[in-house]
Amino acid sequence: MNDRDGENVDPKEQILSLMNFLALALEAKQLAGKVDAARAASLLDVDTTLSELVRALLDLSSLPMDAYSKAERADLAAATSYSVQAAVRLMSTSAFSEAVLWLLDLADPNVQASALTLLRTRLPTIKPARRGDISPAVVEVVDRLRTKLAPDAEDLERTLSTLDVIVASIYPDEDSALAKIVPELIAVSSTPGVAKAAQLTTLEIIRKLAYALFLCCCRFDLTRS
Repeated sequence: MNDRDGENVDPKEQILSLMNFLALALEAKQLAGKVDAARAASLLDVDTTLSELVRALLDLSSLPMDAYSKAERADLAAATSYSVQAAVRLMSTSAFSEAVLWLLDLADPNVQASALTLLRTRLPTIKPARRGDISPAVVEVVDRLRTKLAPDAEDLERTLSTLDVIVASIYPDEDSALAKIVPELIAVSSTPGVAKAAQLTTLEIIRKLAYALFLCCCRFDLTRS
């Protein structure tokens, strides 16, 4: 490929440059201001566009990269991930919740894993007033992770990392779903052969969950009295 001066340009370098430019553009304060203004004007297409962009970027990251070296793949993956995170930060909480749900429904396991990564990154930053908007996605994630919560699971570390983030800020609508995973958590924490770090993380999740469920019981008693 030739540039305007007739010099050869490596297509791979050009793609990487475009991805880096996209990431910078998504992080620009001017764009954030325009997104907020569009949302304030009830132009809901802005969240639809951002959701479609996230999906396109994740699809891109799942394409075969045989022509790229290991270093080039790492650079492109980093640039793509940066752009995805920047786009997600621009989305409203409710739109992000919907995006997580449809990403989880896609067949590509890499995209599903990316959905969990996005949830772990975004969840701690959500303001308490908007926390309920993402509960549908959190409940669905917990239900799905329950099926993967086993001492010999291949992605046990990722599962525990996601649950650890969730239990750090539990919303009342999520209590029931989280209570159901307690037996699986106990099995992981008490099974010989499970990595020590995984067992410690599991015990910390159980501790946080027990406290949250205790508060839930207190709230229930108060509403009855």
